[in-house]
Amino acid sequence: MFLNDLREAVETDDFIRMVLGKPKETDAKKIIVTRFESKGTIKFSSDFRYAQKSVSKTSDLEGLVEFLKVNLGTTYLAATLFTNKADISFLVNKKGKPRITRAKATQNASSSGRHNRQKDYLISPDAAYLRELRVSDKAGNVIPKMYGKFRQIAKFIEIVDHSITRDVLDLKQPLSVLDVGSGKGYLTFALYDYLSKKWGKTVDVTGVDTKEDVVALCNNVAQTVGFKHLKFKHQNIENYASKKIDLLVALHACDTATDEALFQGIKHDAKLIFCAPCCQHEVSSQLRASATDNPLLQHGLFIEKQADLITDVARTLLLESRGYTVKIVEFVSSEHSMKNTLIVAEKSGVAVPAKLDEYLALKSQFGFAVQRLEVLLGKI
Repeated sequence: MFLNDLREAVETDDFIRMVLGKPKETDAKKIIVTRFESKGTIKFSSDFRYAQKSVSKTSDLEGLVEFLKVNLGTTYLAATLFTNKADISFLVNKKGKPRITRAKATQNASSSGRHNRQKDYLISPDAAYLRELRVSDKAGNVIPKMYGKFRQIAKFIEIVDHSITRDVLDLKQPLSVLDVGSGKGYLTFALYDYLSKKWGKTVDVTGVDTKEDVVALCNNVAQTVGFKHLKFKHQNIENYASKKIDLLVALHACDTATDEALFQGIKHDAKLIFCAPCCQHEVSSQLRASATDNPLLQHGLFIEKQADLITDVARTLLLESRGYTVKIVEFVSSEHSMKNTLIVAEKSGVAVPAKLDEYLALKSQFGFAVQRLEVLLGKI
């Protein structure tokens, strides 16, 4: 019956996503299945969420159905199929008997995750804030020179959409979001717009930036377009005080500003962190000063590349040591920017002290003495 519901949802274009949970004798805590189109063919991406990593597998509908025939009710005792018409749940009770229930749909078509239609569902070119920010013209068409920025915004919201599930954030509670280094607010406005429409509850979004003029500009735009719970503050993240952060964003914060942002997320137990690091001067200068025969560090260009990688690996290990599951994804295509790494960290609640040992081994291997996030975490 449940598999028939799945087929019908796909055939009628009502499929949004599916989540498998309550694992039995498997390390993957849950599986999140989304749909996309590739060269005109419908495909499904199954994201296996382990304690400290995620593994994605692609299949067609028949492959997905075969997997469910083998694993649903045995390896995974629960599943929820989200469609435009209803939420359909499969659950094996304590007596080992399966039960299917139906409830009112809680999600909409924007969550379908189709690669070539995402921006149609999640970002509308004629949104008032895009016109005010000069991404779109008065007619609601993307200005040609801003198309790259529009694609970046759409890609980010797509990643956020794929990352948010009921298991990550409580969709029935108010949501507090902090955007560190918000700049001109392109992504901040899009995030507020997307979350406000998805949540149905109060969404408070705060952008923090050190440039007073852009903060004033963004607050003026927020007021103009009627975004009542979106505000921008002129201050350093080091001095930012907040009682609650559910979701933290830091995109292209320079050098250790990224670490300051990550620290705020960890300190406030943020459920989700999205961080796109920028330059890595702190570790780079230490690598240049170290006396090492490591061939990876014998040339200046190699040192810069290794500094980027080493710094982000260090951040990943420190996040994992504090109870976060980390995914590394491509934010924008490398043809547009080499700074295209996005760290997506989800709070799992299970700290892994062994990851701190791996971090210390990394320091010893490459000869750097200090990393800002480590220093900040030593204060809590």
